[in-house]
Amino acid sequence: MTTKQKSSQKIKSATLKSLAEHIGAKIYRNQKEALLNEDIIITDVGSLTNAGRDHITFVSSNKNLKLFLETQAGVCITTHDLIAHAPNDLYLLVVENPYVSYIKIANIFHKEPDLEESSPSTYYISESARIGLNSRVHFGCYIGQNVQIGDNVEIHPNTYIGNGVVIGNNCIIYSNATITNTIIGDHVIIHSGARIGQDGFGYAHDRGNHIKIPHLGNVIIGNHVEIGANTCIDRGTLDSTVIGDMCKLDNLVQIGHNVSLGKGCLLVSQVGIAGSSKLGNYVTVGGQGGVAGHLKIGNNVQIAAQSGVLNDLDDKEIVMGLPAQPIRTFWRQIATIKTLINKGKK
Repeated sequence: MTTKQKSSQKIKSATLKSLAEHIGAKIYRNQKEALLNEDIIITDVGSLTNAGRDHITFVSSNKNLKLFLETQAGVCITTHDLIAHAPNDLYLLVVENPYVSYIKIANIFHKEPDLEESSPSTYYISESARIGLNSRVHFGCYIGQNVQIGDNVEIHPNTYIGNGVVIGNNCIIYSNATITNTIIGDHVIIHSGARIGQDGFGYAHDRGNHIKIPHLGNVIIGNHVEIGANTCIDRGTLDSTVIGDMCKLDNLVQIGHNVSLGKGCLLVSQVGIAGSSKLGNYVTVGGQGGVAGHLKIGNNVQIAAQSGVLNDLDDKEIVMGLPAQPIRTFWRQIATIKTLINKGKK
């Protein structure tokens, strides 16, 4: 049987009471805590602007109060502070973090479509590979020699898993990914087109020639990591390129050889980290930000979008610009330039 997606995994409906229990919310109506005497049926989630009476939406800040007052939704997830701003007859599910609660409910209504089983004739799995319980390999996949795949792993069509790769439990690898020279932890999501474990960009120079440096290391990916579509992670030259637990990499991110990311780093689209740089825990790099090679970035550092980091950064620094500098210094310079321009016009 060839692999194809089922058309839909959306559930038809759920009661308001069951949804409230699922997210641990209190139910309010007309700005007062309410007890349900009837089964209110919810059929889907929606935004403040497009939700209907049988939909559930959310609002988490004062920025959206106008839309909150105008919404046609039947139910809204919100905070205790915003109850007083709610329109009459709107059911409220009151929680501490409406966005996270909305995600939990959205995942109930919209589950990932299942893939139908593929027959062995539509993929290749080496005889030396080991695949755990309830794991599935789909159409067009290649699983190389001595690969180890844990339990409950889903490998989507046309994915290449090279020799010796290790994949933990409860992972999802989407279509057309290529993974070589890599050890992957548990609960990892790798999106379509990712390239992990290929050689990095390394050359020695000899009499006008560029001599390719052999890459003999690997990539180590921790637990609960998510790697975006078309992101590239190079293997180390001799040691490992490391992506720490709970890191989240957006689409089109480039990680050079021997880079190390600590726990919980967030790298937004088109970020590039040059070879051998070390990022601490919970570092955030905005879109198109770059970090030069062989640098040390401390814990909880924030690097603004389109910034270029050329020097080491201490813990908790917030930087912006090219070259990156403390964000207050950057904005003072911008203000000074504007002042000088205005004086020149006068």
